[in-house]
Amino acid sequence: MLLGLDIDMAIAYKLDLSACFLADKNKPQCCGRVHVGAHEEYMKKAAIAFVFVLLAGCSAGTQTTNQASSDTRGVVLPQQAARPTVVLSPVYDPVGRCRTIYEDSDYMFVARDYGPKGTQIPGLFVFSHKMKKWMEIKELSTEEAKLGRSPTLEEGRCSVGWDYSGLRNTDYAKIPLMTSGSLNFPDKICYAADSATYFLQFNSSWNIDAVLTQFIVKKGDLDKAFGKQETSLPHQGAEGGAVNRAP
Repeated sequence: MLLGLDIDMAIAYKLDLSACFLADKNKPQCCGRVHVGAHEEYMKKAAIAFVFVLLAGCSAGTQTTNQASSDTRGVVLPQQAARPTVVLSPVYDPVGRCRTIYEDSDYMFVARDYGPKGTQIPGLFVFSHKMKKWMEIKELSTEEAKLGRSPTLEEGRCSVGWDYSGLRNTDYAKIPLMTSGSLNFPDKICYAADSATYFLQFNSSWNIDAVLTQFIVKKGDLDKAFGKQETSLPHQGAEGGAVNRAP
């Protein structure tokens, strides 16, 4: 209430003083001694009122800013979604000449190239011993992948070249990988029981860190994918029937 009164008084006096000066521009002293004293008094009050208004405005602004920064109602906060490490597709037995890369009590990984006559469709396949079913590994996530390149001349001679660093800009890499003139399958697969993770390594035989390409496949992703597979597909190849395993 006091603040409002001081502001009103300051405004009223400013209007009154302006009127006096307009009445006689050449004689500002016409206001008299009493008016001059009132002018000084009102100016003091106006200054005090201005300070209060300034402080009140700053306080209100700070409160509004703090409220806006802490109030998340109606705001969808970003959450990191861990995408599946592998994209699988149900298939029949991968008939033809296949090469077993890795096998344990849960899963078997095999690769199929074009074959001696070039009539086979290349692919990387995984077999579930528990579910007795096959699935094809179509894509692998690049989220935690190590993406290598072909060796330099100093590191060794190689008839083909590759550089998978560009796959970092995509969510998934299509399998099999491609070089400048060939298919590229994992040459080694390891399993880490502590993290329930398969490590699919490409070109590991070079024993050069910059050349190595590696993808991870979570066992849980395989379990989930095979558990959702409703169609019962033939699995005679699992025991070496239709699948001709290369030595």
